[in-house]
Amino acid sequence: MTQITEDFKNYRLIHNFISDEPLKAWINEGCFNDIYKADWNALMEVVEKIESLGFPVTIYIEGVYIESAETGKDICRMNLETCHETSKRDRTYKAIVEFIKWYNQNK
Repeated sequence: MTQITEDFKNYRLIHNFISDEPLKAWINEGCFNDIYKADWNALMEVVEKIESLGFPVTIYIEGVYIESAETGKDICRMNLETCHETSKRDRTYKAIVEFIKWYNQNK
């Protein structure tokens, strides 16, 4: 799978999680801007949505943790040992993608 395909799949995954509106038909692999990957503010909107569902998100210098408020168990953990992303934003993005995949399978 090409990087563009993977990036678009992640964009579509986050869009469908955060928005009630379907992705516009003209937005495709050749024509999309992954605002969630590029903009910290857009990413924080996704974090707020995750937290509103009862999954606290903790962002540290060294990692990002998403856990279940009910059980206190980690749903997703991205730190320097488990994720090779070097920036907080990139680790947060990756954690969000992994959480949404988990959430969609377990809702």
